[in-house]
Amino acid sequence: MIPKIRIGRWTAALVLIAVGLLLLNDELRGRDDMLQLIRFWPAVFVLWGIEYLVMLLTFRRRGGLRRRFRIDFAGMLIASLLSVSVFIVTQQNHYLHLWNKVSLDLTSSAIEFSEAEGNKFAKPSVDVAASLEMTGLSVEGINGDIVIRRGFSDRIRIRSTVWVDQAEPEQAKAVAEKSGVKVEEGETLTLTTQSEPYGTSGRRQPRIDLEILLPPERSFDMNVRTNGGSVTLNGVQALRSISVQTGGGKLEFINVVGSIAASTSRGSIRLDTVAGNVKADTQQGDIESSNVAGSVNLTTILGNVAATGTLGDIAIDSRNGSIDVGGVNFGLSAQTLNGNVNVRSRTVGGNWSVYSAVGRIDLTLPPFGNYEMKGSNGYGDIRSELPFAIEDRTLSGTYGDGEFTVNVDGNGDLNIYKSE
Repeated sequence: MIPKIRIGRWTAALVLIAVGLLLLNDELRGRDDMLQLIRFWPAVFVLWGIEYLVMLLTFRRRGGLRRRFRIDFAGMLIASLLSVSVFIVTQQNHYLHLWNKVSLDLTSSAIEFSEAEGNKFAKPSVDVAASLEMTGLSVEGINGDIVIRRGFSDRIRIRSTVWVDQAEPEQAKAVAEKSGVKVEEGETLTLTTQSEPYGTSGRRQPRIDLEILLPPERSFDMNVRTNGGSVTLNGVQALRSISVQTGGGKLEFINVVGSIAASTSRGSIRLDTVAGNVKADTQQGDIESSNVAGSVNLTTILGNVAATGTLGDIAIDSRNGSIDVGGVNFGLSAQTLNGNVNVRSRTVGGNWSVYSAVGRIDLTLPPFGNYEMKGSNGYGDIRSELPFAIEDRTLSGTYGDGEFTVNVDGNGDLNIYKSE
């Protein structure tokens, strides 16, 4: 009887070991290394091929016996299903968030958008009485920029401008006359843009830019959503929260009171002087945050992140971009898969976790306080202006009683500077 050797068992075992180690590492160190599976899953086929070659060279005719090789599809299938199941269970917040973004992209790709060029029509302003029972503002757009700012009247004023490109003036005028803003009053003032499709495909949407002026002494919870266009909030305040989402465009929040949840598929995000907690994310674009009186949670898939003057905890995640943080009062989590990390602070008032898979890490720390330093890197040099011990690619030391922990890990140069 010719012995059979199944190719794939070692690869399946290595896959399960790798997934288990990544999961354990994420739980112990608060990382998201499981997401690396999305990038490196083709390595499974490389391992499978290497296993076949090793088995072929090792057992082909050992002892004068011929051996038959069989692909272990069952073992590989079980390992793959287990790995996918673990990924789905542990990373569901990431792919559910991604699906929310994809839904906006699918909606946007199904229609054509007019640009801010060609035929321009200014629609008559609409004034709405801001009753005491009115506590919310909801804006739903299709294509166009939305600006919400503080006005000078006790009434809410809505201004709209319609752009119709790639059309003759007469046709553009007819499209503009049938396009505008639908106003629904109640506890929540609901504004919905209504546009007349045109063009040879019948799917081109005119651009409707909105400017909404709010009474200076009133506060409204806000929910703003558009398929395509930038959103700007300037000098407004919410009772509790503000939610903004766009399928493509930049987001700006200037002198805003209230907790903010902001999301854009393609565009930058700027936050300047915000009284409240902030959660902001973009798939492609930079994020800039300054003077936030609350905690910040900033995420970008492709872009740089800068945060200065943050009062509360800081959490920053960039898949491909650099991170710059100025001033850390409490906790800090800064992670990037490809980029440099630069953190400057005169105090350590919470636990820190800093990680860069590919890039340099520069930390400016105080020569006093109550914190324990734990640093390491896989490659590169380690330098320190503070009296920390450096040995075997690790950095360690303690100030005071070590109440807080500064964890630093990376695969590039690690530099520790002394704050003034």
